[in-house]
Amino acid sequence: MTATAYAEWEQEYAAQAKPRADIMAAEVTASAEARKATEAMIESIGQAWLAEQILLWQKYWAAEPKDNIHRPKAAVFTQAKTDLTNAQKRAADQLVLANKAVAAAKTASSTADTAQNSAYAIADAAKTPRGRGLLHAQQSVQVAKASYAVAQAAAKATTKVPAVAKAI
Repeated sequence: MTATAYAEWEQEYAAQAKPRADIMAAEVTASAEARKATEAMIESIGQAWLAEQILLWQKYWAAEPKDNIHRPKAAVFTQAKTDLTNAQKRAADQLVLANKAVAAAKTASSTADTAQNSAYAIADAAKTPRGRGLLHAQQSVQVAKASYAVAQAAAKATTKVPAVAKAI
């Protein structure tokens, strides 16, 4: 009896090997993309902060008399203007990266869903419980979906930052 149960389990386990592997790969991809979107969000916020600091510096010196002996040279003001433009552009560039990460995370989440449905079809055909042959990959489908949601949230936050960097 034990040998029969073992053989049945091995057959069920082996039958769902490909969907299980696809789900695990999708989880890894979705998690990596969530991280990329989050890093893009953080970088965009950092660039907005830099833009704010430059604008505060410009505002300070705009209120000072032109003959102030501590006033920076014209080249410093030119550099500040260039740095401000660059910070605003880099903040906007992060949105492109975040959106690419969302698209890739969405694909990975869909891949995990498709693989889970494939595993369910295999289980149904064999008249075995759904998900049992997936083992830990059953939870990995949820992790892939959650990672996609994280990527979406990070990208959504990133969409506001370029406007803030210009409006400061």
